[in-house]
Amino acid sequence: MAIPQTKVRTSLGLEVRAKGVTVGFIQSWNVSLTRTVTPVYELNPVSGGKPVDLVPGNDTDLRIDVGRMDLHRKKMEDVFGTTNIAMLSDQSNPFEVIESWMNPDGSVERYVYTGCYFSRISRRVDATGNRTIVVEGTINYVERRKL
Repeated sequence: MAIPQTKVRTSLGLEVRAKGVTVGFIQSWNVSLTRTVTPVYELNPVSGGKPVDLVPGNDTDLRIDVGRMDLHRKKMEDVFGTTNIAMLSDQSNPFEVIESWMNPDGSVERYVYTGCYFSRISRRVDATGNRTIVVEGTINYVERRKL
């Protein structure tokens, strides 16, 4: 994959792989990391009822929202290595996703998402426009690590 020569990060510098195979025809890729942060209050005249500290909690709602064109040979769930899914409960084994960002300076940032399961898959069929079938899904993961 060619490294983009730009100052702005673009999707041209992104590669997504599952089971060692590049996942193509991705239309959208949205990684979400959420963490609970709880404010701490003190009862005293100085703080005036405002928080005096924040306590970071656990990571929650770790997910990737992905959109992809559906293909006759490989539907989205097949490309991620979860074949024969009629119902989401048919996925009994987690998969792993590797996200690679190619930077203009030649460096590569890689992240691995482990313990991945689909929690949502939807197919949108339109009778107008280019008539392609777009699949949207949510992948929940256990951990994101920098490689």
